[in-house]
Amino acid sequence: MEKIGVCQVTSSISKKDKKKKAKDEMERMKQAEKKKRRLEKALATSAAVITELEKKKQMKREEQQRLDEEGAAIAESVALNVLGDKEWDDYPGGNSIIMPHRSE
Repeated sequence: MEKIGVCQVTSSISKKDKKKKAKDEMERMKQAEKKKRRLEKALATSAAVITELEKKKQMKREEQQRLDEEGAAIAESVALNVLGDKEWDDYPGGNSIIMPHRSE
C-alpha cells in the first residue's frame, strides 16, 4: 500500500509541477509579447524621428540652394552693373547723360 501512496504523492507533485511550468510558460509568453510591443513602438518612434530629420535636411538643402541662386543672381547683377558702368564711361559724357541722378 505504500507504493500507492508514493505514486499518489509523485502524481500530485508532477501535476503541480506541470501546472507551474504551464503558468511560467504563459508568463514568459506575456512578457515576450510586452517586450515585442515595446520594441515595435520604439521602432516606430525612431522611424518618425528619422523621417523628421530627413525633412529638415531636405529643407536646409533647398534653402541653401535658394540662397546660392540668389547670391549668384546678385553677383551677376553687380558684374553687369560694373561692366555697364565701364561701357558708359567709354562714351563722351559718361553715364551722366543717360543717368543724370548719378554724380561723378
